[in-house]
Amino acid sequence: DASRAIVGSALVRMIGEITADHREMERLWTEVRSALQQCIAGSAGLDVLKVDRFIKICRTHLAIEDSNLYPLAAMLLSRQDLEALGEAMAQRRAASRA
Repeated sequence: DASRAIVGSALVRMIGEITADHREMERLWTEVRSALQQCIAGSAGLDVLKVDRFIKICRTHLAIEDSNLYPLAAMLLSRQDLEALGEAMAQRRAASRA
């Protein structure tokens, strides 16, 4: 069915973009975190443009996930799948804070 193919290709594209966002956010967070630590230590200033870029990509990314990806996941996945996904995401965030 043509409409399924269109939805499928849009979903693949969205997942690719979200994955790329995750990589970019991780890269930027590593840089911003290091800069914040240096700033706290008094050894460097803060690159406001880099911080602004990080904030903007996070806000845009979260808006896309909230408006597109999560509703789609709620339609396609079981409650148990969603809970497992949520737990995996929480573990990944906890590991990145360590």
